[in-house]
Amino acid sequence: MENYTCADCATKSCSTRDGRNPMFCMTERISGEELDKVMEIYREDDLVHKAAIASAEVESEFYCRYTRV
Repeated sequence: MENYTCADCATKSCSTRDGRNPMFCMTERISGEELDKVMEIYREDDLVHKAAIASAEVESEFYCRYTRV
């Protein structure tokens, strides 16, 4: 199987929680332990934390307002 990401998904099932996630969906496959490790990285690594915050701010302010190109 190829390595797909959320950007490749058209279902948006993670938002609606309708259980129709594709086979490559990490929402379905990630264990609690793995999720805890990822969340720790977001909290503990200053650069990752700052990048995540900046990304969320841009996404929330400009979503569906401007093109990416």
